[in-house]
Order: sequence, then structure tokens, then C-alpha cells
Amino acid sequence: MSLFNYALFFVFIATCFACTRFPIVVQVDFCKSDYVFEANITSSKTSADNINYEYGFDVKTVFKGAAKNIPSTLVGDGYFMNCGPEKLRLNTAYVIFAKRGNDGALRFLFYINMRFVKSTDFERMTTKYDCDCKINIVDYSDVSVQSVTTSKPSTSACVTPQGFCSRSGFCQKNSEGVCTWGNHGECY
Repeated sequence: MSLFNYALFFVFIATCFACTRFPIVVQVDFCKSDYVFEANITSSKTSADNINYEYGFDVKTVFKGAAKNIPSTLVGDGYFMNCGPEKLRLNTAYVIFAKRGNDGALRFLFYINMRFVKSTDFERMTTKYDCDCKINIVDYSDVSVQSVTTSKPSTSACVTPQGFCSRSGFCQKNSEGVCTWGNHGECY
């Protein structure tokens, strides 16, 4: 019976700390990031505490933040973190969204392998993202969202439309200063 109790406790803890990453809009991670840049991964090692991965990299292009201020080491979650490992391949290029942690280390928020990045992704990051507009992600499977979806346009936030595209979608102020939803590039 005690084995069952341990298993039940483990399931409870795993549920409490489960990774709940979706749905997302890439613009949210862009706006939370201190730095967004394209980089080639040059080294990889497990941290001294065996909890994280530490990566060395060469910056190619910076989309947010100043290149001179980007630390030389990037930290990603290891196998024991609730969302699983953030494992990057050596000699591979990525677009990396990163933020300085409380400990001063540069940490992943999001990353995309360059094989899957298109020119419209760069255009969207550099010309469409408006970090003055908050994005409210709506779960349309919830019947009680009717009042949210019929609200008037706002100068501070967008509400995601039903069936929104998480990567190609963006929220930007129009000429009247109202945050409006748009898509740029393929819907994925």
C-alpha cells in the first residue's frame, strides 16, 4: 500500500509542477526577452550542479538588446526541470530568446532552429511586434469567454482571435493607437 501512496504523491507533485507552455504567441516571449539573437552553438556542457546545460555560442545577428551586453554563456534547463531539457545541438544555428535570471545568468525563454525560420519571421520580429501591446490569449473551448471576445479594441492589449497562429500572429498599434491583431507569414 505504501508504494501506491508514493506513486499517488508523485503524480500529484508532477501535476502541480507540470509544464504548461501552450498556447503561446511568440511575440510574448520576444517582449519578455532581454535579448533576441541568431547564434551558432559552439560548446555544450552540463552545469556543475548537474541541473542545467551551459552553452557557448557565437552571435550572428541581434534582433533585441545590444550585442556587447550579451553574456558568453547561455543556460538551459536540464533533464530534471519540469519542462524537460533544453538541449541544443553543437554547430547548429538558432534564433534564441533569452533573459537574465535573478542569478545574472542568461537563460532561454524560447528558441527556434534556423532550419525552420523564414524571412517573414525576421520581418515580423523587426517590424510587427509591439511590446506596448499586451496579448491576452483566450481559450475558446471555455464557454464563458463570450464577454472577452466581444470587448472593444484597446490601446493596451489584443485578444487572440479564435484559431490564432501562435508564431505568425502579432499584436501592434494601428495609426489610431489601438492594439490590433495581425498575421505575417505562414500560419504555424
